Amino acid sequence: TGIDFEAGICARALTGLPPQITSPFREARSEEAREMNASASRVRRMISAGWAPMRAGNSLSALREFRSALAAAPENVDALVGLCQSYLDAGELKQAGQQSDELLRLAPELASAHRLKAEVHRRRRNRSEALEYARRAVQLEPEEPVGYHILALIHYDRKDYRAALKMVEWGRAIAPGCAILAAQQALILLQMKGGKAAEPAAKQVLQLDMDDDYVLA
Repeated sequence: TGIDFEAGICARALTGLPPQITSPFREARSEEAREMNASASRVRRMISAGWAPMRAGNSLSALREFRSALAAAPENVDALVGLCQSYLDAGELKQAGQQSDELLRLAPELASAHRLKAEVHRRRRNRSEALEYARRAVQLEPEEPVGYHILALIHYDRKDYRAALKMVEWGRAIAPGCAILAAQQALILLQMKGGKAAEPAAKQVLQLDMDDDYVLA
């Protein structure tokens, strides 16, 4: 277009101007870059500030921080992940569902987006949909044990304990030190075969670090 042509002429012309004329343009670009970097740093700090209270069980404080981050950067995927997890922790399924939809729109190949969506469906008892998203999450990130944990939860809800146990065993093969999976294994074995069968997994739970952060992201 004519505008594009004129812009191209201006851009080429600037490169041939003397330094005293081009210097203000370079300084303006440098200042803009500094402002963008500072803004990105502020958003990262807000996101970090959101995860801290979430891990302490304060989902309301986490929500405030993630909302602030998104006000500054409306399509920041990390902030959306945190916000969705916060809504889940607060039991706000409608808002969690909306944020997971937005997250999948922005990052359709992000495994944590599929895990969060799976959990929204699981809590709504939409188990077929939950399985679909949970399986996709494992396909996208097969080395992440939380994906197998969610699959096991869905099968457990359906009282398919054999399938639930298989998911846990797959997850533990990847992450044998994951306390959440060990506890889940003990619970499933208790349901299937009784206390004696669950005892070895229960003992392992006591030996593992139960301070693991329970987040689906």
